Amino acid sequence: MVYGGLRSARWLRNFKQGPIVSAFRNLETGQVLFSQTLHPQQFYIDQQFKWPNWQNKKPTTRKDIWRPLAVTQLPTWDLAVQLYKNIVQLRDQRDWLSRKQANDWRRKNSDGNIWFWNQYRPTYSHEAVADLLSAIEAINPSKDRAVIIHWDHLYRKGPADIWKDLNVQHLDMMRHNPREQFVLLNEIRSKALEIAEKYSIEDAENYRMEQENRKSQGLPTDPELKEKEIQEKNARSAALKLKRQENRSKLLESRPDLKELSIRAAAVREAAYAVKEAEAAFDPYTPRGQRGLAKQPIKLRKIALRQAKRSFRELKRRIARSKNKRMVKQLEVRLQLNRKSLQI
Repeated sequence: MVYGGLRSARWLRNFKQGPIVSAFRNLETGQVLFSQTLHPQQFYIDQQFKWPNWQNKKPTTRKDIWRPLAVTQLPTWDLAVQLYKNIVQLRDQRDWLSRKQANDWRRKNSDGNIWFWNQYRPTYSHEAVADLLSAIEAINPSKDRAVIIHWDHLYRKGPADIWKDLNVQHLDMMRHNPREQFVLLNEIRSKALEIAEKYSIEDAENYRMEQENRKSQGLPTDPELKEKEIQEKNARSAALKLKRQENRSKLLESRPDLKELSIRAAAVREAAYAVKEAEAAFDPYTPRGQRGLAKQPIKLRKIALRQAKRSFRELKRRIARSKNKRMVKQLEVRLQLNRKSLQI
């Protein structure tokens, strides 16, 4: 499912989308858009360009101005979703929370604005590579399953020193015509999907063997622990509900006025339910001459509902006046002042 431009791991797996995060660069402005699929889409633009300005305008989804910068291939779908979340958080941090500090780090021209040539600003692609590096560091990929990044050109990854502590494999994309862009990306997607399904089968088998070992050792398995946790939660909820009912019954026994108030509140609910029943039973295709008679039950039940609400409000005000002595005194003082003013 899509939640604000984020596709879940289940969605990616069900629709045969590989665990990838694609980065597309804009040929006109140098902006970079990250996507969980093989295309730039509008909800990704809306999520990553929340605060556009004249130096960082919101781009369009024109296919002829977007070219793949890098395609990150991850072992599992959960890691792909987490990587995209980290990238979006870094983008929000740069564009809003720490925008002044981020702007100070950018190369400026003589006017103090971001350096550009016509509409192109190269700093955006540099920042995108830095975000990708930081996001991969945050997910902490395992040593036996490497993260593969397919670059448009290998020089875009920057110096090799910044990647040496990570289990990341860098590959160069095949030189291609823009018309063959989707074919190339789809081939990367199919390979990533095949590897991810293989890892998924291995993880499922390892999990099954682990649970069997725990069961043979007399230890509770994960399903048993989860079932026990649910039972304990239900028991706590039932005990809390019973305690609440006992406290309510004690309060109503000690306060007859509150007991009467609860009875009148129940009467209001019953009257409202009766009105809904009458409205549901009304046939909208009733002839015009018979509609008045057909609507008579609805009118009578609405009158009963108004009477029940009026009775409930009167008792509620009476209880409030009896408990709020300060308000009663103020009313008495006001009445006395009004009488004196009338006498004058």
